Amino acid sequence: MDAETEQQNKVSEETAAMENIRNQLGVACVTFAYTPEEMEYQEFKLMDDSLGAIVFYNYGGKSFTVIMQSGEDDIVGYYSVDSDAVLQAKVKSEQNIEVEIWEINLNEEEEAYAAKFQFNKCKYMLNGKLPLEEMKNIVKYMVLL
Repeated sequence: MDAETEQQNKVSEETAAMENIRNQLGVACVTFAYTPEEMEYQEFKLMDDSLGAIVFYNYGGKSFTVIMQSGEDDIVGYYSVDSDAVLQAKVKSEQNIEVEIWEINLNEEEEAYAAKFQFNKCKYMLNGKLPLEEMKNIVKYMVLL
C-alpha cells in the first residue's frame, strides 16, 4: 500500500470514528481543518460511563488526544487540568468558540499543552506535547460537527 492510499484509509477511519461517536453519545465531534503534517489518527475509545470518548492521534511519535464528554454534570477526571498548569492563551476558533490553552507538565523538558472548551453543553479537551503555536493553529481551525 502506498503512502497516499494509507493516508486516505486513515482519513476514512477517522471519519467513521467521528460518526460512531456522534451516534453513540450525541455530541458534536472535533474535526480538523488544519492538521500538522506529522499528525495522524490512531483510534478512539468510548469511556466506560458512556458519557465520553477519547480520540488518539500520533503527533511526531507522541500522543495527542481529543477528549469529548457529554452532559451538564461537573465531570472531573479526563477534563481537569493539573493545579500547577499555567494559562498561556485564549484562542477563538473559526466557529467563534473560545478555547483556553494551558501549559501542562511544567516539570518536563518538552512543551505540553491542554486546550479546553465547552460547546453545546459538552466539554472538550485536546492535549499533547507540541509547540504552543501548533496548538493555537489546531484550535483556531478545528470544526465541531
